[in-house]
Amino acid sequence: MTAVMERPTASGPTVRTVTRSARGPVLVGAGLALVAVVLTVLSASGRGGRLDPESFTPGGSRALAELLRDADVPVDRVETVDEVVAADRTDVTVVVPFPQALAPTELEVLEGLAARLVLVGAGQPVLDLLELPVDAGSPVDVEQRQPACELPVARLAGDADLGGTTYVADGVEAVGCYSTSGRATLLAVPAEGVVLLGDGTPLTNDRLDNRGNAALAVGLLGDTNRVVW
Repeated sequence: MTAVMERPTASGPTVRTVTRSARGPVLVGAGLALVAVVLTVLSASGRGGRLDPESFTPGGSRALAELLRDADVPVDRVETVDEVVAADRTDVTVVVPFPQALAPTELEVLEGLAARLVLVGAGQPVLDLLELPVDAGSPVDVEQRQPACELPVARLAGDADLGGTTYVADGVEAVGCYSTSGRATLLAVPAEGVVLLGDGTPLTNDRLDNRGNAALAVGLLGDTNRVVW
């Protein structure tokens, strides 16, 4: 079992190949085949939790965390906002899988971070507390969607499984992707250093190898030198 846990280094994808090469999705697929061995062997021993980067369950995100680590992007699992603050730097991406579970005071702390934020399923109360000029709309079903936008990582990834909360920017420059009826299920707000994902399905173990989910997830989270989750 110890031997299986050793991460491959020669054949895994790199962030550069995922985000800048047209062959990115193919290379991600090769890396996923290796990660799948780990998940199969150790599935019974991993802790649970949807979107948990250490969880081997179908809804967990261990496969994505391993892809990022294989690309030399460390992924650190934290449990408190204080730990996030301690890791705060401009070259860090902070993933917040359940922002609605945070207290208003904790969200106010996140607002002041220098790190880049990726928020999953953030509703209007969260956006208001973070003072993001974005309107959150009714959720839509998760399904195969086309990027239909100019965000490079989305264009490279192609079709992906997106849905959940929908977003429209209000008076701020933003790029909306994977939209339905004019509302985005992925909204990047560069000036605020924030990416909004309507739902975390593309980050999960059981859907990471579908369509362009892996390329999209690695591209979004691997754009900095470290991920705090």
